[in-house]
Amino acid sequence: MNRRHPVAPKLRAALQNSRLPDNGLNRDVDIDAWVAEQRVRGTLSVQVKPLSELDGWQEDPKTGNISHVSGRFFTLTGIHVRHRYRDQEIEWDQPIIDQAEIGILGILVKVIDNVLHFCLQAKEEPGNLHGVQLSPTVQATYSNYMQSHGGSRPLFIDHFLSPAPEKVLYAKLQSEDGGRFLYKSNRNMIVQVGSHELDALPPDFLWLTLAQISRLLLQDNLVHATTRSILCGLLLTHDSIAPLGNRTLQQRLFATLQWYDDQAAINHFQLKRIGLNALSEWSMTKGGIFAHKQNRFFQIIGLRVTVSSREVAGDGINRSSTIPKRGSSVWSCAARRTSAISSCRPRRSRGTAP
Repeated sequence: MNRRHPVAPKLRAALQNSRLPDNGLNRDVDIDAWVAEQRVRGTLSVQVKPLSELDGWQEDPKTGNISHVSGRFFTLTGIHVRHRYRDQEIEWDQPIIDQAEIGILGILVKVIDNVLHFCLQAKEEPGNLHGVQLSPTVQATYSNYMQSHGGSRPLFIDHFLSPAPEKVLYAKLQSEDGGRFLYKSNRNMIVQVGSHELDALPPDFLWLTLAQISRLLLQDNLVHATTRSILCGLLLTHDSIAPLGNRTLQQRLFATLQWYDDQAAINHFQLKRIGLNALSEWSMTKGGIFAHKQNRFFQIIGLRVTVSSREVAGDGINRSSTIPKRGSSVWSCAARRTSAISSCRPRRSRGTAP
């Protein structure tokens, strides 16, 4: 766990126990029934609306950019990109989400019967397949937890705003998808609560072990991408760094960092902000959808969203489904085992995405 304080032996043991099957507060069969119940109880209703008819959102007459009347949340703008890789160069322009705020993606953890448990939320988002996915305990932008939308404050947010340092097991800024967000990052956090805290959770939250989450990962479109992103912070724990006294491990780590630096050095990006009106291959359709003129890549749509379980309901451009991709992309990691050490190099097949 990437923290400033050494991992206590009891917490280290609890983390190891969390990886073992049949070791959780809740049985697998009960978890499956809970997931099924959450999906049936979903109350989210989504209606596509023209971008020009959304309450609370406005289009700049000069640039065509779309933003919230409060100046919060995010702005839909355009960018022109020049990318040079070795001796090749390509240029394009596209719409993108410009959101200066740093969001919080946080999971609360608790040691229960010597096993580390993770508090996940069955949360509905307009862009989710099957409606409900297992999301972090807290998933909120600055505008959300400052209640700029006029709704209620996200549950458990106070655990992540000013936690005691010894309670923070992991806290790092991680970037959003750079093909959809402009210089956007979130703070991924894992924060521990005391053994006598949160004995009772709201009905759409549940304590799960790592083994149980791993089992649920075998189901398509169930464990949210942000949950997976946060839990990756457990891979490089304080104790896993210690064995790097092993010379082979050190050499491999340094080689990986050098490879990353080499890739950064040969990829050159020049980016310029432009208005949506200035995009050469994108325009607003008659139906009020901002789309590629050849109907490629993705679209920007407006939604009327109503759901009782969220902080607020109403018109808006929902970030999670604002830019639905057309076709599919493949994200993969090629792994191999050498001398009992696993190594992994990420690969991305861009599919139909720009």
